[in-house]
Amino acid sequence: MPQPSSRPGLGAIAYSGGVTFRVWAPFAPSVFVAGEFNAWSATATPLAAEGNGHWSVDLPGAKVGQQYTFIVGGQWRIDPRAKEVTSSIGNGIILDGQYPWRANQFTMPPWNELVIYEMHVETFPDAPARPG
Repeated sequence: MPQPSSRPGLGAIAYSGGVTFRVWAPFAPSVFVAGEFNAWSATATPLAAEGNGHWSVDLPGAKVGQQYTFIVGGQWRIDPRAKEVTSSIGNGIILDGQYPWRANQFTMPPWNELVIYEMHVETFPDAPARPG
């Protein structure tokens, strides 16, 4: 039986030596994670119920850059908290949570100097016969 993770956060959270996976699925009878780290096996990596609707597991050996997806009650589901995905219906990609911010000196301009653009989708049709 897997043990729930003690690490905080939802989605795929990389740590030194592995990844924590956590998803909120309060009515699911079971949750698994499949990905490049387990040859996309739908049953190799079960998550443990935490008792609050969340399911989690620490998975040593999973790495940043690998793709993954959750299997919730037998249905393959994209991680709603994935920070990067292959497509809107594809797989999640494990990312390093330590983003190296480079713009540390940003200050908001005064309200009277802000520039706000407004666009209307209907003015940009993707095909002549169809509205945007």
